[in-house]
Amino acid sequence: MKDARELTREQSIEKTIEMWEELAETGSRGKSKTKAAQGYTYLICGCFLCTFVGENKQGYRQCKLCPYYQYVHGGCYAQNGPYAKWLDSWSTEKRKKYAKKIVEQLKEL
Repeated sequence: MKDARELTREQSIEKTIEMWEELAETGSRGKSKTKAAQGYTYLICGCFLCTFVGENKQGYRQCKLCPYYQYVHGGCYAQNGPYAKWLDSWSTEKRKKYAKKIVEQLKEL
C-alpha cells in the first residue's frame, strides 16, 4: 500500500483526475472505491487533493490551500458548484454529468 500523503501536488492532481474520470464513466458515488484510489492509504475524504493539503494541528482540513478550492473560489462545497451538485444527485446520469465538469475544471489546474 502507498501512503497518499507522499504524493506531490502534480501527482495528487493526476490521481484526482483519474478518480473523477472513472466516476464520470460509472456515475458511482464511491470515490474511495475507484481504481485510482486502490492501493493508497490515508485518503482524507476519499480525495487525493484533500490529502495533499492535509490537516492542521487541530485536525481541521486546510481547504483554502487546495488547488481546486482556489480554482473554483470556494472549493468542493461552493454553492451551485459541480461537486455539491454531484454529491446531492441521486441520478447516475446527473452524477456522470457533474463528474465530467469536475474533470474539466481539474484539467485546468
